Amino acid sequence: RICAQQPALGSPGKFLISGVTAAATDLGLLYVFTDQLGWWYLASAALAFVISLVVSFTLQKWWTFQDYTPGRISWQAPAYLVLAVFNLMLNTMLMYLAVGLLGWGHLISQFLILGLIAMTNFFVYRRFIFATI
Repeated sequence: RICAQQPALGSPGKFLISGVTAAATDLGLLYVFTDQLGWWYLASAALAFVISLVVSFTLQKWWTFQDYTPGRISWQAPAYLVLAVFNLMLNTMLMYLAVGLLGWGHLISQFLILGLIAMTNFFVYRRFIFATI
C-alpha cells in the first residue's frame, strides 16, 4: 500500500497552524481541567492530550493535507496515534540527553527537539499517513 502512494501536497504553514492549535488546545484544557475544575493534574494532562490529539489529527487530515478519503481513517488514526506515542518517547529520551547529559537548558532543548520532531512528522504525514493513492 505505501509503495503505491504519492506524497500529499500539505502546506507547511497549515501544518504549523494545526500544530499550534493542538498545543493551545492541550495547554488550555490542562488549565481548565486542573485550575478551574480542580481535577488531579495527571488526569487533566492525559485527557487534554487525548483531546488535542483528536484536534491535531482532524486538522492535519482534512485541512493541512486535504485528505477527504473516509475509508482510510481506519488505519490512519491508529498510525497517527502510534507516531504520537513514539514521538513522546523520543522527546523524553532526547530531553534526557540534551539536559541530563549535555547540560543544555530545558527550554531551549525542548524548543529544538520539538522543531526536529515537527519536521520529521511533516515528512511522515506527507509521505505515508496522508499520502495520496
